[in-house]
Amino acid sequence: ILRLVRLVRLSKVLRVVRVMKAFKSLRVLVSAVAYSVGALGWSMTLLFVFELIGAIFLAQVLRPIIEEEEDEELRDFLVRKFGTWTHSMMSLFEITMAPGGFIAYRVLYEQVHVVFGLFIATYVCVVTFAVVRVITAMFLKATLSASDHDEARTAKDKAKQRDAYSQRLRELVESEDPAGRITEEEFVEVVRLPNMREWLEDLSMTEEAAMRLFRAMEKGGGQILFAEFIVALMRTRGGPKGADSVVMLWESLSSFERIKALHKAMIDCPVDHLVRSSVLSTAAPPPPRSTGASLPSRSQSPTCTVPHHYATG
Repeated sequence: ILRLVRLVRLSKVLRVVRVMKAFKSLRVLVSAVAYSVGALGWSMTLLFVFELIGAIFLAQVLRPIIEEEEDEELRDFLVRKFGTWTHSMMSLFEITMAPGGFIAYRVLYEQVHVVFGLFIATYVCVVTFAVVRVITAMFLKATLSASDHDEARTAKDKAKQRDAYSQRLRELVESEDPAGRITEEEFVEVVRLPNMREWLEDLSMTEEAAMRLFRAMEKGGGQILFAEFIVALMRTRGGPKGADSVVMLWESLSSFERIKALHKAMIDCPVDHLVRSSVLSTAAPPPPRSTGASLPSRSQSPTCTVPHHYATG
């Protein structure tokens, strides 16, 4: 039972290691090893096949030479290196894995036969150089994939935390205003919260850009829907360009809404009335005429107005 308790405590420590940023490199290394287990098995299998073929070839070809060789020193060397299948496998393993390991076997093509030099050169070029480097590149790819997977998992966890955080902020805003609207002063306070500031920094969005986004979302009354602001943050991707794109998108939507309102007013109202209502709206009313034809009363004029927010914004 005590061992199980210790294992549970160890799992908690590993969970801390998974979360903390200081252990990111360790997580990537462990993930790379875990992801490359399958590739490691197949790589070792492929190298074993090549070494097996080379070992059997050298052991079979050198067997008659060992039996007929009169030079005791050369025969002892051939027996130690290629006398049995296991000795031959170890020799091929040295040639494959040890840097420059084939140099120790120059005696094969210097004192036995030049054909062995051709065999060793071909084996080194194909297996030691090409195959081993392809396997190294595959392990490097596994490491990069593990790093990308770790970043994606971290981003997913962070997205969940921010979703929960934004939900709490929405509930707080709706407790003050059931419509979910906030003023500019409240918006500044929200933007300067530590968690919100960290969120904006991750999106490369400055406080000035956030204020631009507020003014673009504001449709009169000095308030915005807090839910729209959260949705805009959720959709921001790609660093500084992504944040600028979201801000400019909302500014374009705001300008489009103003143009639509002005266009609708121009269709519904005569042009001369629009000019008079926009130019003379703040002027003092003219004195009444005592004689002659009187101007149409307010009740007789066309009942159409330009929205104040769009006309003056």
